[in-house]
Amino acid sequence: VERGRWYLTASWQRPVVQTIGLETARAAGMIGVDTNADHFAAYRLDPHGNPVGDPHRFFYDLSGTADHRDAQIRHAITQVLHWAKSCGVAAIGIENLDFTAEKTREKHGRK
Repeated sequence: VERGRWYLTASWQRPVVQTIGLETARAAGMIGVDTNADHFAAYRLDPHGNPVGDPHRFFYDLSGTADHRDAQIRHAITQVLHWAKSCGVAAIGIENLDFTAEKTREKHGRK
């Protein structure tokens, strides 16, 4: 206060997220999303996890500034969420590529 400044200390906790099992999610309706270099390919899934109908593609452009790329991804995700709501599904499953485990072809060659 002596220097004409105020200081604020803040903290927060993330709430515990309650998850449901995969079988329960599929039984209530689920969309599966495959991530690609320029689009999300999303399928509605039956209770066994099999694709039903044709995929829906939600395109994005990752060229340009970081702000542009972020906006493109946000827009594509919003489109997926709107489509999921219109389908009346209870869950969305998104592919997890897990590149952190260094199991990619680029790391170990084509073998």
